[in-house]
Amino acid sequence: MRMLWLVLICYLPVYAQESFEVNYLIRFNDNLSNKDPQFRRHHGILRIEGGNSYFFMAAIDKHPNSIPDLSKVLDTTFYVKTNPSKNELYALDFSWDRGFLWVKDSLFPMEWTIDTATKKVGELNCTKATCYFRGRNYTAWYSTDIPIAFGPWKMGGLPGLIIELEDENQNLVVRFSKMSIGTTPFKLPIAKVEWKDFVKIRKKAEADYIASMKADQKANCLTCQTELSIKMGESLEKY
Repeated sequence: MRMLWLVLICYLPVYAQESFEVNYLIRFNDNLSNKDPQFRRHHGILRIEGGNSYFFMAAIDKHPNSIPDLSKVLDTTFYVKTNPSKNELYALDFSWDRGFLWVKDSLFPMEWTIDTATKKVGELNCTKATCYFRGRNYTAWYSTDIPIAFGPWKMGGLPGLIIELEDENQNLVVRFSKMSIGTTPFKLPIAKVEWKDFVKIRKKAEADYIASMKADQKANCLTCQTELSIKMGESLEKY
């Protein structure tokens, strides 16, 4: 392992022409909007090539509500691709009326506060950083031993690679696993919608869906006297 760090550190100054892969072990709460959390383990894969990054999660544990016919489909989530030279980030997200969309977001929109706390993660010297990002407080541990600004999911913009990450309620807990040189080439997607426009699309779709559900329930409940309450599932990013 020590030899790998030495090799990586030697070539990282020219990482824009190289490629490598960072692996994380991740615990994620699939049921963010419920008091009964559903934690599942995932592999997190961060691929870096040509100065760009590509991150996704692949489930280790099966989803409790998985449909048997879909058992052969790779259970993945949090597809995120970045292009720092253009200050762009793309994430695959879901809209109720338009399905999955590539959403163009700003690159590393979170504002970090770097702490004085430090610790070792394996052979890496790490520094603590915190931020508030779209409804949640996060703590990250990054290492300038690997001086790149990337990290898991949409997180990044620090002076070193993010090694550990979690939100204050531990709905998302990310731990560094291993690193290897070389990876599979990838292409950035063509953005279909801007983040600010996606928020409007999703809010309208959810409002229309809730209104439709309430109308159906009232139509089928002629003697109901109480106000019906319908809530949508919560996402990691609150908007």
